[in-house]
Amino acid sequence: MPSVKDALDLTRYDELARNADLGVNLWASLKLAAERGDDAVIKLNCQQIQALTRAAFALVKRLGSEEPDDARQ
Repeated sequence: MPSVKDALDLTRYDELARNADLGVNLWASLKLAAERGDDAVIKLNCQQIQALTRAAFALVKRLGSEEPDDARQ
């Protein structure tokens, strides 16, 4: 049976993988918006990429921690 830390890290790795997939889609959308010159979509995608990147860094910081993740982090 995995330890609490290992179980939490597996969950965090899964979330990081989902974030990476979402990031790929956001960057592709940003590229298409830039090619069209669509300022509104460019700004929205950049905000979403920024939020996703911050969430990924927060997950990485918690790797190895036995404390459960808090939605406010």
